[in-house]
Amino acid sequence: MLSPIHHHPAVSRKIMSEVQPAINVLSREQIDSLHHYSLEILSRVGIRVDSKRARHLFANAVNVPENDKVVHIPAEMIDWALAAAPSAIDIHDRLGNFSFQLGNTESPQTRFGIGATNLYYQDPKTDAVAPFARKHMELATRLGSALSNFDVISTIGIIQDISPQVADLYGTLEMTANATKPLVLLISEKQCFDAALDLLEHLHGDLI
Repeated sequence: MLSPIHHHPAVSRKIMSEVQPAINVLSREQIDSLHHYSLEILSRVGIRVDSKRARHLFANAVNVPENDKVVHIPAEMIDWALAAAPSAIDIHDRLGNFSFQLGNTESPQTRFGIGATNLYYQDPKTDAVAPFARKHMELATRLGSALSNFDVISTIGIIQDISPQVADLYGTLEMTANATKPLVLLISEKQCFDAALDLLEHLHGDLI
């Protein structure tokens, strides 16, 4: 039989707030084995690289013909890259304030974000479903900003009441204008990627 204290709402909320979800899929031995075979595949079988720019970088790094689409990456180069990359990255909000750290192995914590790329919007008051529009990006972004248990805001939907050639830019603008939380941008149109980064730099280049 449970003690009466367990039924107190304040105690229940405190217990739930201290719960930290975690997923353990592979053992250390399995991870090492997977890494070993990955190195073997990358070095012996190789990978297909369609990007000319990427092939140029590989040609300079591993001394392979630049016109060869199959690139074999030496295991020692991969190990060097893994060792050189930071094991943890600090994430800040739009105001420059520290939000959280990704990759902290000492005290790992699952992070949650609102999103992503919905095609329709369901009105919470009427249950009516409509194609995702610019105004829905504004509303959903503000909701994600107000919910404290969401750490980031991803691109919530694909705006359909604006031309696809510029919809990504308007979506980025709405997310930036209606939240200060870290953003995870999902760009549908290839030509909009650099333009979206230019837009963010224009709006908040002083943080760089």
